[in-house]
Amino acid sequence: MKIRHVSVKNFRGIRSLDWNVNSDVVCLIGPGDATKSTVLTAIEYALSSRPFLVLNDADFYDADASQPIVIEITVTHPPNHLLTERKYALFQRGWSAACGLFDDPDPLDDPALTIRFFADDALEPRWTVTKQANDEGRAIGWRDRAALHLFRVDDEIDRHLAWGRGSALAALTADDNEIDSTLTAAQRRAREASFADTHEKLDAAAKSAYEHAVAFGIPPGPHFQPGLDVRGMGGAANLVLHQERIPLKYSGLGTKRLVTLAIQKSQISGGSVVLVDEIEYGLEPHRLLHLLQSLREAVATEETPSLDQIILTTHSPSAVAEMEAGDLYVVGSEDGITTIRRITDAFDAADDIDPQAIARAGASALLAKRVVVAEGRTEMGYVRAMASHWNVVRGTPIAHLGTTVMDGGGQQAAKRSIGLARLGYQTALLVDSDVALDPPPESVSKAGVQVIQWADSVSTEERIAHDLPEKELGRLVELAIELTEDQEAVLSSIGAQLPSLIAPLSTSDVASWISPKTPIAEIRKAIGKAAKKKKWFKSIESGQRLGELVGELLAQMGASDTVAKTDALESFAYGN
Repeated sequence: MKIRHVSVKNFRGIRSLDWNVNSDVVCLIGPGDATKSTVLTAIEYALSSRPFLVLNDADFYDADASQPIVIEITVTHPPNHLLTERKYALFQRGWSAACGLFDDPDPLDDPALTIRFFADDALEPRWTVTKQANDEGRAIGWRDRAALHLFRVDDEIDRHLAWGRGSALAALTADDNEIDSTLTAAQRRAREASFADTHEKLDAAAKSAYEHAVAFGIPPGPHFQPGLDVRGMGGAANLVLHQERIPLKYSGLGTKRLVTLAIQKSQISGGSVVLVDEIEYGLEPHRLLHLLQSLREAVATEETPSLDQIILTTHSPSAVAEMEAGDLYVVGSEDGITTIRRITDAFDAADDIDPQAIARAGASALLAKRVVVAEGRTEMGYVRAMASHWNVVRGTPIAHLGTTVMDGGGQQAAKRSIGLARLGYQTALLVDSDVALDPPPESVSKAGVQVIQWADSVSTEERIAHDLPEKELGRLVELAIELTEDQEAVLSSIGAQLPSLIAPLSTSDVASWISPKTPIAEIRKAIGKAAKKKKWFKSIESGQRLGELVGELLAQMGASDTVAKTDALESFAYGN
């Protein structure tokens, strides 16, 4: 089974969402409060195997229960017994990658069912199977919904490490009609001799859970085994999974999540759909990357058992960088309208740009709300320095507002900024003007990007050298000397740009260089050209030092272009 379409209306922070799901591995990313977790919850509610759900007014958009919650999830290749005439054959629909979803299926199309979750102000949810031609639908009970094998790894993972009704371990142990008798017999034996004489099916389940958990990244060690939780004797849920004599539910959060995922993967012979919110939660980076690789392999394999589909959310740049670009979906929300855009859909062949490069170079940026694309490393460092300066002046870091900076990759900067804008990010491009922009500034602006470009066809170093106060210009030279640790080379490089000099430069005192033949305007040009040619500020660290100097002197730079463009950058970063 795979989810191919999601429609949500009036559920929590979502007033409306219409989303075609085209991947078997789906990673939802974007800024905080973009309703990523709410999307997972909507899917979970619609395909829930629970007999009932407890709702309240806060589950309605804007807490307005007068507008009903309607969630429709379309799944392809549901279990065959759900497509029989005694079940939901009359509501079968068709889906194809080329044409999408429609009521009258073609034999070559994937068979599909649409499950609707409906709740009004009576707070009593109803589940139906529906299609456009029969909107009334037919009620679908919890047992049939359970057959869809949807599973969510959430904050209640402890219950899946025990043999209680509805847990993953219970499903792994026996069929539905055997669970009660199996658990009762096992608990009687557990009372008599918890570890000495366990039940055959529980032992098999524990062994399977261990093998899959090791594959997902749990360090090899003593095998899992069932045992009685000594804190209570109140039912089957006290029969829990152990490693040696320690209940696994007392392990770290990351370990418990890995084991729970492993149990889910191993329990369904026909595959399943797994939802994971914040997959990085509790995991070190190396275990996170291994888990992502294992899940992708589980979905990609043609063998069973395997996962049919996994939909996850993350706020981890490591996870974003590890994902395939086609599996990344950016979630945005504005005025209750949630949009989900696949990264690869934001580009076409004419763009001549690799979406995977954006995902890896700008992983952090893809988790932000507002992105400054810095053309190169000098500009990256400059923006970082300005962000620190603004924090001192304003008392609010730009990160708190969801603003970050991304390396534009030089000549790719304009195209990367356009791609981000297409994906719904508020985007600005900080770029120098000594090389023609491709596409030109007008095209970039038309795509929704705020272009901040230095005047007069100069590099960033040249612009700053032109605009610094005259009495402070020597500090730029001293900074270059400090970074290169070679005063002679710095002064020689500047002197080479001043052919009218009578004698070689021997000091960083710029005032002593001025003469009728070498006016201050020519000296500014020489410093800027030398800095550009010798790449004194072509790293993030040196660009940051350059920005720190400007930040310190900004108030003395008057109505210069550096001040005007830096003010524009600040306004964008703070959403003004």
